Amino acid sequence: MITLEKSEVTLGKPIDWPSFGWDNEYAPLFWVQVGPSGLHQYQLRMIFEVIEMQWDAPVCVNFHEAKAYCAWRTEREDSLIPYRLLTESEHHVAKAYCAWRTEREDSFIPYRLLTESEHHVLRDGNEYSWNNGLRNGGEVGVTHSPANKKGFYDVFGNVWQWCEDYFHALEGSTPHPYYDDFSVPCYDKQHHIIIGGSFISTGDEASIWARFHFRPHFIQHASFRIVRSEDSDRACDTTRIDSSNTYETQEMLDMYLLMHWGEEHQRFDPLISRHITFPRVAELPIACAELVKRFAVGKDRVLDLGCAVGRTAFELAVTFNEIVGIDYSQKFIDAARHLQQHGTLEYTRKDQGMQKTRITAIVNPSIDCHRIRFEVGDACSLPLDLKDFDAVVLANVLCRLPKPSICLNRMQGNNGLVKAGGILVMTTPFSWLPQYTPSDHWLNSVKDIGDILTDFDLIHQEDIPFMIREHRRKFEYIITLATVWKRRLPSIET
Repeated sequence: MITLEKSEVTLGKPIDWPSFGWDNEYAPLFWVQVGPSGLHQYQLRMIFEVIEMQWDAPVCVNFHEAKAYCAWRTEREDSLIPYRLLTESEHHVAKAYCAWRTEREDSFIPYRLLTESEHHVLRDGNEYSWNNGLRNGGEVGVTHSPANKKGFYDVFGNVWQWCEDYFHALEGSTPHPYYDDFSVPCYDKQHHIIIGGSFISTGDEASIWARFHFRPHFIQHASFRIVRSEDSDRACDTTRIDSSNTYETQEMLDMYLLMHWGEEHQRFDPLISRHITFPRVAELPIACAELVKRFAVGKDRVLDLGCAVGRTAFELAVTFNEIVGIDYSQKFIDAARHLQQHGTLEYTRKDQGMQKTRITAIVNPSIDCHRIRFEVGDACSLPLDLKDFDAVVLANVLCRLPKPSICLNRMQGNNGLVKAGGILVMTTPFSWLPQYTPSDHWLNSVKDIGDILTDFDLIHQEDIPFMIREHRRKFEYIITLATVWKRRLPSIET
């Protein structure tokens, strides 16, 4: 062993360092100004050199810049039908599969990667060549390679193309059992599809099946192709999804804070209660905590998966030593952490029309908040070292997952979230929606759930009615099915 003295180091490379490399340290612009300011004279920075500006080269932009161009082009032409980016399905319409001619003139085989000998035949360019596999070492002019039979250039290679679509699972797709955290975490409406490959694409990224996911603010050898329908956008039979995450809005946060932390007189208007009888309902976060306390044998660790703004986790901290609360919403977790650190949090209750009331959520000061840890996480992609809890709470999360079986299977097995002898407390109203879960992944009954939870026995079930207030005159009334599952102890061989 060699003993080193205590010292300080500086990470990263100076921006003026002369050697190649701009990965995550820094990134110079694609263009380099060479003339006086204001004359807009530029050279183009390629991968290995700076060259004279190629005005026919594809632009490398992020998704937002591509959308901004579409908006600018629409306004410039005063077009009633807006320009937009192409969709994934439209890319497949445009691409006109290339084929490799065999010795028989009438025989073709499907598009595939080239062999080395075929690459040498095509490298000087003909009707079947395209710019990928580092053939040209960088982007080339958009007409450098010939157009396909439909008249489109660079459908494959040269640069990736941004699509309007969010990255999403295709029908019948399943995560790889040993690499389940590659695509699934990006089914989050925060990643857009790029398609077609670029000059640097090799292997399966250079195939016709390649579809990739990137955040819209990233620059990744990606350009765009603009689209405009002939009469209206109805000609594009595509499902469009609101770009905002529902659970990241202030309105949704306020609703959940009221549901979790509001007193009865704050949730149900006393003036209306004088002549209208509200249904008797449970406070769902507290009801879930009570089920855990009732059925859990071990009193050490609990995971609240889909904890929202944390009321269940705080209630469990009265009895259990360690509680981990995980939710997909950063806004929810920020609120839960604020309550943990400060004990109070102000929020807004919507009353009627523009009328609103400020309310304060208050944590019982007798609760030991140091027992709780809140984290942002994906219920379908949890780290494998998160395991062996005495109890897991999964409250109204199942029917908002893209593939609920992934989450349920994570409860069991060698790295199961629930330890042997532990319990899973789950509530679900079976409110499946296709924008969250493809219909072939819907679970329609307790039996469907039990068919997945093969390590568990069902030990309890009940219906729990609860209400979510939108404003003083409008509530969502939900009857959720609560089930308690106990993981079997391993059998002892004699």
